[in-house]
Amino acid sequence: MQARGPFPLLGGTPLAKVARPRYESSVLAPPRLAASNPDDVTSDGPLVAANRAVHLVFDRLHEDVFLALMRADLAAARAAWRDLGRALEAHQQVEEPALAAHPSPHPPRGGSAELVLAEHARLNLLWAQGSSLLDELATSTDADTLPRAIVRSLDRLLRLHHLLDHHGEREHHLVYPDLEARLSPAEALALAAALREAAAAFTSAPEGRAER
Repeated sequence: MQARGPFPLLGGTPLAKVARPRYESSVLAPPRLAASNPDDVTSDGPLVAANRAVHLVFDRLHEDVFLALMRADLAAARAAWRDLGRALEAHQQVEEPALAAHPSPHPPRGGSAELVLAEHARLNLLWAQGSSLLDELATSTDADTLPRAIVRSLDRLLRLHHLLDHHGEREHHLVYPDLEARLSPAEALALAAALREAAAAFTSAPEGRAER
């Protein structure tokens, strides 16, 4: 009898040889991440590097929201969520005019400006829904039921994070490389600086949020 190996359902076939789905052919699948330093403009180019840095700010704000919820500190969670919404708005106010001013005649599949704008609208809706949810937790949940209410809210709050992560991959690998190829070096550096500046106000420590 032929040896079946440690994975009977695979019939002894090495895992490395098992067929895997070709996600690369799907518009909806997130593109592969390039291994690079977010600030390494030599590997990514200034625009892609700046956008990666901005999305790190978004990630940090999301972390602050969930760290506050772990402490059942709804005031801090709402403040971090509010800053996340403001950071998204500031980023979109730089990004959307730039895409409109430099339309791509042949955008890459899955990297059109129309798709970016549609995802912005969805992100904004998810942020508004999350804001309402946090307000509801803060105003209508007593101390005894708050922990379970927070746990039940996590899935809804994470929807924004998941879409934003996917959206960032779309921009890093499709939208911004296409845009940067059509800009002069000076234009690319100026837009990269504007993207970083828009996010700079939201990089302070959580304790400074009450002042904004």
